[in-house]
Amino acid sequence: MRIPRIIALLLLLSPTASYAQHLVTATDNGILKAKEVQAKYRKFFAAAPAIKPVDIQLIKVRYLQGQDEKPSQVVSGLLAVPKNGAPKGIVIFYHGTLANRGNVPSRYRGEEKNAETAGPVLAFATAGYAVMMPDYRGLGDNKDVHPYFDMQTNSRAGIDMLDPAWFAAEQFKLKMGTGYYVSGYGQGGAAAMGATRTFEWAADESMRVVRSALLSGPYDLSGTQAKFLLRKSPNRAAMRERAFLAAYLARSLNHNGVRIRYRDYFVPSFADAIDPIFNQGLSDENTAKELFAKARQNDFAQPKFRKAIQIHDRRDPIVKALIEQDCFDWEMGSEIYMVCVEKDSVVSPENTRKAIREMRAKGVGPDGVRHHVLKGAKLDHRTGMAPALILARKFFDGGFKAVPSSG
Repeated sequence: MRIPRIIALLLLLSPTASYAQHLVTATDNGILKAKEVQAKYRKFFAAAPAIKPVDIQLIKVRYLQGQDEKPSQVVSGLLAVPKNGAPKGIVIFYHGTLANRGNVPSRYRGEEKNAETAGPVLAFATAGYAVMMPDYRGLGDNKDVHPYFDMQTNSRAGIDMLDPAWFAAEQFKLKMGTGYYVSGYGQGGAAAMGATRTFEWAADESMRVVRSALLSGPYDLSGTQAKFLLRKSPNRAAMRERAFLAAYLARSLNHNGVRIRYRDYFVPSFADAIDPIFNQGLSDENTAKELFAKARQNDFAQPKFRKAIQIHDRRDPIVKALIEQDCFDWEMGSEIYMVCVEKDSVVSPENTRKAIREMRAKGVGPDGVRHHVLKGAKLDHRTGMAPALILARKFFDGGFKAVPSSG
């Protein structure tokens, strides 16, 4: 029987959810044919081992995301499943920083320009996993301002997508295994860390994570990462990226319950441009360029802001908000593999090193968590994604014995 292009589902959720019903819309985003998959894989992962090409079904899923302090809202995401089935289980993958709605996972139909989605789909679906990627609240079909760096809300987007993804797969007659694997890159690395912790603290044993691969994530938001974002550098490209991230953070807080005055944190020309530029719907690259053009002498931050970050001033609303989102010093039970990029100018690799130190101090040994540093003159935050994904795939397949470790 032919599957309808749009399928509406009313379903009851499992006890892991905080609400009773979801109205889910599963939309056919097309099929990536095996030959196309093979060509894209070779291009994206030039040095990776060969794969057995498979057809991959792409499905846009619209579902309700719950939140403790807000009513549930409709959000969106992508489910990608090999047509011959995903016996190894489900990879919940959290994407990195995006501000433009056109590049979110649910919009993906095979375009190469959407690397944040294409990479994880190609890496994991070709290995026998289903790939589930939430857009996050405030992106995709949700019209709120994205709560950037809100690890708790963003990680919840993936957890709440689980049941809708299962129902969507059933409607498309796709088979998925039962194991859960968690990963994410950049901003998504922190969300993946939060999701792993939530899974581990769940009372339902069926919700346990087999393995987690956390890639270049800003886990120590209030300390390591905040200081890194405000660090001055002669590298204009790095400063442009940091200016974009700092403005994105301030805007998201200001529109999500943490009221601040932009001029208290940024030079006036930069502060006054934040909302107008983001409201234009430009590409992320052009948003960053337009914002940095409003900086003063290659700088954008007020001395007061730098001091609050340096002394970890909990009285400052931004510092306080970031402290609440830190997620790196807990005791885990599942296997966690953390990867960072030595020359990353967007997310400091010290985030990973600090997380490892804190976990070791809590008694978590190398059987529980290990990390690896990607080195190379040509590897930065963007180019480091492909090798990090291949390491995550190998780790999911074979555990610590299948991947290199820096300790």
